[in-house]
Amino acid sequence: MKPRIGLHLESPRPDAATTVAWVLLDAEARVLGCGRCALADVRQAAGPAAADAPVDVFAAGDAVMLTEVTIPSREAAHLRKALPYMVEEHVLGDLRETHLAIPRALHGNRVPVAVIAHAQMIAWLDALHGAGLSPATLIPEQLLLPRETGAVHVHMHAGRALLRLGDYRGVVVDAVNLVAVLALALAGERLPCSRVELGACVESPEDVARLPALASAIEEHTGRPVVRRACVEPLVEILAAGMHRAGPWIDLCQGGYAGARRDRLLRDQWRRAGLAVAACLAVLLLGGTAASAWIEHRAESTHEAAVARFRELFPDEPRIVNLRRQAQARLALAAEAGGGELQALAALARVLDSRDAEGVSVRGLEFRAQDGVLEADLAAASLERLYRLETLADGAGIGASLGEPLEEGGLASASLQLRVLP
Repeated sequence: MKPRIGLHLESPRPDAATTVAWVLLDAEARVLGCGRCALADVRQAAGPAAADAPVDVFAAGDAVMLTEVTIPSREAAHLRKALPYMVEEHVLGDLRETHLAIPRALHGNRVPVAVIAHAQMIAWLDALHGAGLSPATLIPEQLLLPRETGAVHVHMHAGRALLRLGDYRGVVVDAVNLVAVLALALAGERLPCSRVELGACVESPEDVARLPALASAIEEHTGRPVVRRACVEPLVEILAAGMHRAGPWIDLCQGGYAGARRDRLLRDQWRRAGLAVAACLAVLLLGGTAASAWIEHRAESTHEAAVARFRELFPDEPRIVNLRRQAQARLALAAEAGGGELQALAALARVLDSRDAEGVSVRGLEFRAQDGVLEADLAAASLERLYRLETLADGAGIGASLGEPLEEGGLASASLQLRVLP
């Protein structure tokens, strides 16, 4: 087996110059090399053996919320569809802007869930891809601390406290909040704990110096004995060892983020979204509403045209990591800013995102800059569906005019002209 690179990515907004810790391990988890350098220099610093080594990324845990939900047995077969509704009460903000990940293997009806913003995933993957480090796995750092029955592991690192509270439970907090958070966690009935393992790495004297005072405070507030430990190995080695133990952890690269290579990721985004537009940016917001055999047939050719269109509209976007999500964010900003082609596309996206747009596909788009009209060539199973869209657009403050409809072969088509009203 090839050696593997373990990479500790602590920054929420990294770039090529961000300093990271790395370790190179062989198939038996023996350390072949270890160090710190700029993200863009990791493969070079790790040496020839790391030239094509898979990369396992240990990501900042304070950007990830780990929770657990109960899925009724009748929903188990439709877990992916039911999960957002079950997690909604745990998420602040718009759930559509949130990525959900679950373990590979599930037991019973309690489902561990990792919750993270799409924007954070895109920021990490953008930097990693740009540095030639497409991740094989992306794991929250706290889930790679040692896991022992009856013990809670806490590791101090750069003023932060990493807590492993269970198989798929853990948090990362500032050092000043450690005692309060730990006391609250241990007060729950579902976390048996006979001792607290409190550690820090000798390479960080400041963290080691904190251990005696923290240990006394933890014992005082929780009533549990504390075992202190100064680790000779750096934290990146501890996390890499946790991964090679194949213990319980959650890989965040799921769904639209599955697959390490950017090209594959983009193709998967189009297949899963079921989009029906050729050379059209707005199709990115249609989701799977127009899924059909024709869409699958057109997915590959549509992909290249949509990427080209995206780059034409947003030349300042440095890299495409998650095409659909990045386009959604751009269109949302355009809708707020107002004016021009982007606002018209955003208006079309709002119309097509409604229930009345189910089964409607977009065959082509043309924007007339001289009069600010976006003309969409639409197709649907019935004329009634197209007329509903016209009414819906008018009701949403969008000037809409449906051209002469045609019916052929059981399919209705018409041109819908949209003008965003002031």
